Amino acid sequence: MYFVEAVGADLVRIGHARSAASRLEALRLCSPVELRLLKEIDGGLREETELRERFAEHLVHDAWFRLAPLRDFIESAPADYFRKERETALSRWLKDNGTTPYRFALDNGIDPSAIRKILLHHRSVSPETALKIEKGTQGAVPARLFFKEEK
Repeated sequence: MYFVEAVGADLVRIGHARSAASRLEALRLCSPVELRLLKEIDGGLREETELRERFAEHLVHDAWFRLAPLRDFIESAPADYFRKERETALSRWLKDNGTTPYRFALDNGIDPSAIRKILLHHRSVSPETALKIEKGTQGAVPARLFFKEEK
C-alpha cells in the first residue's frame, strides 16, 4: 500500500500496487501538481478498502483524501501495521479468555511453536492454521486477517 501526497494541495492518495514507485510514475503522468511518495505499508486491496472506509469523512474524490487529518496516522503507521493488528487481535483474545498460546494451540490442533512464532511476528500463517485460529476464537480473530490480497 502507498500514500502519495499532492504537494501543496493538502491531498493524499491511498492505494495499493505491487510497486509503489511504478504507480507513482504513472500517477505523475496525469497529475497537474507535484506528487511524492509519503509512505509504503504492507497491504493489498482489503487493507486499502479498510483505510478508505476508516477515513471516508475526509474523502475528496476517488482515492484522494484531505492530508491534514490523515498525517498523524501516515507518519506513525509502521510498515507492518496490518500484520501487527492481526497478531494483536490474537494476543488480546488469548489474554481476554485467560488461556496460554500453548493451551490454545493444543485445544485447536495447531502446532504450539506456530502460535508462538505468529505472536513473535516471525511466521506467515497457512490457510489451515488461519481457519483453526478463527474457529478456536469463535470468529473473534477471522482468518482473513492473516492474508493480504494481491493486486
